[in-house]
Amino acid sequence: MARLHQELGAAMQAGRLRHDGNPALEWCINNVVGHLDARGNVYPRKARPEQRIDAVVAVIMALKRPISGEGGSIDMHAFLADPLFL
Repeated sequence: MARLHQELGAAMQAGRLRHDGNPALEWCINNVVGHLDARGNVYPRKARPEQRIDAVVAVIMALKRPISGEGGSIDMHAFLADPLFL
């Protein structure tokens, strides 16, 4: 997980992450505040309860697989029977 945070941070600083100007995604991005834990990991948080960051969390989840090198095919039937999100 630490590698994911490092890669994501580097991609953001280098300007390699771009979006099409979607206003909902832009709103979620503007609501994100980085939270540092005791191990030095940065997690997305929101400053106020009424804010939403769901789209940013979805982007992080989508990037986990290619960044971590996990590959292979997914058995969709098994996934739907017992979904697990890491």
